Amino acid sequence: MHNPSDIHDQRDVIARVHALTSEIRVAANTADWALAARLADERSPLVMSLRAPVDSAALALIREIQAMDADLLVSADGARNQLVQQQNQSIQKISATNQYNRVALF
Repeated sequence: MHNPSDIHDQRDVIARVHALTSEIRVAANTADWALAARLADERSPLVMSLRAPVDSAALALIREIQAMDADLLVSADGARNQLVQQQNQSIQKISATNQYNRVALF
């Protein structure tokens, strides 16, 4: 049997994880990946401390957290791909500039 104060503490932890996940989503939506990473670092030990939910409300919050996490992974992957593409374009521009400079010097 669970101690009633443990159940309350568990609900508080789940609520905090949910709030942090929502904040991470806002940071991701504004492409503030540094903030998203800091919030994820804050959230991580809380997630690791979670035990099996003891009631349906807690389970519902955890399902919302999982859904937000799935959306965040898609957003992060898209942002990463976009940054890689921008980096490749920048490298090509630098290469073209270097080539021009070599030709222009002759």
